[in-house]
Amino acid sequence: MGLSTSEPTLAMSTGAVLAPASVTVSALTTTVPMGGWVTVTATVLSALETPVGNTAVVFSGEGAEFTLATGKTDPAGQYSTTVMPQRDARSTMTVTATATAEGDAVTSSVTLRVKAPLDAGEPSSRLFGAVAPYSIGAEG
Repeated sequence: MGLSTSEPTLAMSTGAVLAPASVTVSALTTTVPMGGWVTVTATVLSALETPVGNTAVVFSGEGAEFTLATGKTDPAGQYSTTVMPQRDARSTMTVTATATAEGDAVTSSVTLRVKAPLDAGEPSSRLFGAVAPYSIGAEG
């Protein structure tokens, strides 16, 4: 009868997905002019606070219009899109991101201030912040 020996083997799954434990929503600016766009980014982290890539993210917001509201995070755990307040937006707009992987979902929001557009009849000094010190006209 012969002896048989075998080396222990280590099985590793290359398709393992970390579950999202948190998502943070950030914006390049917290004030958006009516008719203007701002970039918002969702950053998804695991319970170990490592980025979770390839995670589905859905942005939503009442009174908000997104360029691409749905996408997947990059290897840094981030997905970005741009948002514009709709005409009926209030003075603030809340943008929410929901990240989902392997059945686990996390949600976070950021509130942006919506700045009303200037009236067309406002003096140019209000539009540009100064009044010209002299007039241009024909010499007489």
